[in-house]
Amino acid sequence: SASIDGYLKIKLTDAGSMLAGWKIYLSDMKAGVEYDLREGDGYRVFLEAGECNDRFVLNLTPVATVIPETKPDDVFSLYSSHGIVKSYIDLEKTGEGDLKIFNLAGQLLFVERITETGYNEFHPGLRNGIYIATFTSGKYRSSKKLYISNR
Repeated sequence: SASIDGYLKIKLTDAGSMLAGWKIYLSDMKAGVEYDLREGDGYRVFLEAGECNDRFVLNLTPVATVIPETKPDDVFSLYSSHGIVKSYIDLEKTGEGDLKIFNLAGQLLFVERITETGYNEFHPGLRNGIYIATFTSGKYRSSKKLYISNR
């Protein structure tokens, strides 16, 4: 709410690498406008004094990519042993990227930046269960089912 009339500017200053591959836009429900917050200098709107509840909605949606599917077994593999996630990623073919682990509801639980080719070990601190592990770089994307057992 605002006590006086005036302009409001909404701007995205830093989305960081965790939101790479996501469209971030603002919906102004009253004006019927959708504004891509990654473009331009921000969304500017004149607001009259008073309440404006439920007027603005922040939307995040995955961007469809044109990353070709490659034979993942040669490039990206992983498994878990006693709660430790072990992976092999060939960065000469994929480029640097992020290894992300999601639960089956799609919630991001773990992220690790991969900057060197080879074997890596991670201690994500996750409970026993089934997860989805995704490695994404500028030119490669692959997801694998991952079973974690802490025994």
